[in-house]
Amino acid sequence: MPNDGLKAVNVYTLTSSTGVVLVDAGWAIEQARDQLGAALDLLGYSFADIRRFLITQVHRDHYTQAVHLRREFGMQVSLESASGRRLERV
Repeated sequence: MPNDGLKAVNVYTLTSSTGVVLVDAGWAIEQARDQLGAALDLLGYSFADIRRFLITQVHRDHYTQAVHLRREFGMQVSLESASGRRLERV
């Protein structure tokens, strides 16, 4: 993650018969997108297989990639309830 003290963001994959759910999504930068795509490929999936993102907090390294992918592929993005309330106030 350039220009940031963090070295990585954890993204967890849950699978079911209806597709892939990711917990968090990473930062919306090209390098992170490439790494996420490569990790999905290792698991036998692609971005098109993602049905939903479960976002744990409203920090750019957790949700911005999900927003970009939603625009491209149309999957759902869900926030944990406390973050949702914070977004409503903005």
